[in-house]
Amino acid sequence: MAAQSNAIVPCVPPNQSSRRRRRYRNRDPAHPKPNRSAYNFFFAEKHAKLKVLHPNRERDFGKMIGEAWNRLTEEERKVYVEHGRRDKERYKREKLEYKESLKLAPTEVVRAKSTRDEASQGNFEG
Repeated sequence: MAAQSNAIVPCVPPNQSSRRRRRYRNRDPAHPKPNRSAYNFFFAEKHAKLKVLHPNRERDFGKMIGEAWNRLTEEERKVYVEHGRRDKERYKREKLEYKESLKLAPTEVVRAKSTRDEASQGNFEG
């Protein structure tokens, strides 16, 4: 049998070029937040309660909440579905407002630039 060496072998990182990297877009901070689903509202509510009751079992929360969601009756789900519907309407409204602001923004920039140019021309006249 061959003798095993206890020497530390340096870790060679994988070739970066072969690995696909995800591109992150610079998102406009004024862009509206996406809508949340009925399940997202349910999850947030239950997670807050479970975190207080079981602070050391956060790994199990997803499974526990998912099972609780599946056990809900249609009547119990209606509340969360309504929250989701209202949030979807909010998102659509904010998205329209955002798109309108994008349409208006270039004209405002042109106006501001032209008034600044006129003001600077007035300063040079003596």
